[in-house]
Amino acid sequence: MGDFWPQVFAGLEQAHQRDVVLHVPDEVPADALQRIVTGLRLPMCVIPLKAVGSSREAHREAQRVLREARRAKLVGTHAQATGKPEPTSQKQSAAPTYHAGDVVWQKCKRNYQASENPHLEIHCVTIKVPLDYGDPNSKLIDFHVTRLRDTRLPKDLPHLWGLQGGPGTPPIGDKPPPADALPLPIVWLLPDQRGIGLSHEKSCANGSQILDEECVEGLRHDDELKHFTVSNTARDLHMGISALSTANPKTRTFVMATSYGTLVVNRYMVLYPNSPIQGVILDSVVDPTRPHFAYYDKETSDVATSFLQTCNLSPACKAKWAPEGGIVPAFQETLAQVAAKTQSCVNTHFPALSGPEGASRIKRKALFGQAVESFQYYERMAVPAFIYRLRRCSADDVPALQKYAKETGLDVDPKTETFHTITSHGSAADRQSMVINALINGSELWHGRGPAPNMDDLRRFDKEGLFSPGAALEIGRLLEAGFPTYRPDEHFMELADPAYPVMMLNGTGDLGAPVQYVNEIARKRPHWYYRPFPLVGHTPFVVQFPCVLMHIPLFFAEPNINPFGFHLCAGKMPTSADSLDWLGTTAPVQNASEKLFGTPKLYG
Repeated sequence: MGDFWPQVFAGLEQAHQRDVVLHVPDEVPADALQRIVTGLRLPMCVIPLKAVGSSREAHREAQRVLREARRAKLVGTHAQATGKPEPTSQKQSAAPTYHAGDVVWQKCKRNYQASENPHLEIHCVTIKVPLDYGDPNSKLIDFHVTRLRDTRLPKDLPHLWGLQGGPGTPPIGDKPPPADALPLPIVWLLPDQRGIGLSHEKSCANGSQILDEECVEGLRHDDELKHFTVSNTARDLHMGISALSTANPKTRTFVMATSYGTLVVNRYMVLYPNSPIQGVILDSVVDPTRPHFAYYDKETSDVATSFLQTCNLSPACKAKWAPEGGIVPAFQETLAQVAAKTQSCVNTHFPALSGPEGASRIKRKALFGQAVESFQYYERMAVPAFIYRLRRCSADDVPALQKYAKETGLDVDPKTETFHTITSHGSAADRQSMVINALINGSELWHGRGPAPNMDDLRRFDKEGLFSPGAALEIGRLLEAGFPTYRPDEHFMELADPAYPVMMLNGTGDLGAPVQYVNEIARKRPHWYYRPFPLVGHTPFVVQFPCVLMHIPLFFAEPNINPFGFHLCAGKMPTSADSLDWLGTTAPVQNASEKLFGTPKLYG
């Protein structure tokens, strides 16, 4: 998840270079549509209204038209749709009060790589927030925010706060967006969440993020750790929004979160339902009412296996795997052979992977690792081909399999890498905080009501799951070893219902945020805008279909109109499994095959 925002920026760059077709709903007034077109700043739009220019004057004119439309009640407000009052400012708990001029943007402490975009401006600010919001005399800690803006655009653009997934993942590391990747009229604000990066990073006593026995023992005596909660992370966000809103009172503000970040933002909406922001975007939603990380290895594998089974809906894919006994049985048989050290191709060419640990590593790296994220939309089609080639093991398959092992990390010595050390190295500003990851997963994401699964259950989930990432098993081991946790507060498992608009999207093939739980959230909050995208994995905004990303500027332009009602992706994405390219006959899958196998021929 560490490269989510750079991928969003790259996707927006692609989207900005393409035609966008708006299928305008009848209930959208022409005046509101004018604002939407102006806000998009796209070179081409095919709609029933002539696109206005992208000049600063046109932008201001569209804002004026919308204000007039609202006064004439041509455009509804979210309050009218939900029966809730309009957002009002909310009293802040004991914490520093910021005034206009207090927020001073400076050169960032991170050593960002040189950007190809001469118009990209990267500045940072550190805001002081309480360690303990319940103590008026609390120690203050750093809350670090990175700002990205295009100097060619006006300065009075909407602010978008982007909260990363994880837990424990920094927003962008040291990678700036690519050239011309900030085409939309937005100022991006990317915070390091509490305990991560430059926001008072929590680590082991020796400064590392390796959660060994010595580290766990030291963390049990860390009096600060109990304050690094989801609620306090949400309060930090509120402090940042309040500080910047005070400095720029006329600025429109939005919040966007992905994966675990959606849990933080849900808590923000619970704590500040009347915050004076314009709207929230939730991408790959973690259901706050159902903490279930203890079942993560099982559920992710179940979703991925279900996706494999849809191969049978494609006559060509079904026929390809029929001689192997079917795609899922072939996967099961192959992994069982690897674990039993009877898989001849592995024994001959990848002996380090032979045995139970090797089978687990194949699940984590070669299978789960290539199927979880939506930006791997085409790369995931190589997963069945990997198993197929492993079973066939021809002279042509061996170099292709060696290439796949290198690209997926299978060739890394497993003794030097576990789930909780993969991203734990590097500078404090850029590495993932495995301390925060384990703390949040063990405290607020592990389990809700009723008895939690025991270690025998966790081992069974991991062993039986074809795509098990082993993440829940590792957290279970840490908890068994005495890793410290905190007791969640009274807002634990509470679903927000704020006064401002909420836009929510998920992939039906999401391994990390199963769509059935998000569908239930949508049922409970029917006034939220929601769209499940067929066959898409985790974090749909980085899927390789730019039309998905273009819902962001639509929402910014007019948050009181459902952005999914414009059907931006109509006819642009596969909607059924039989329309997927299982055998590599199209250029995108062939390109993915070239990347992973060194040949465009997926199955050789």
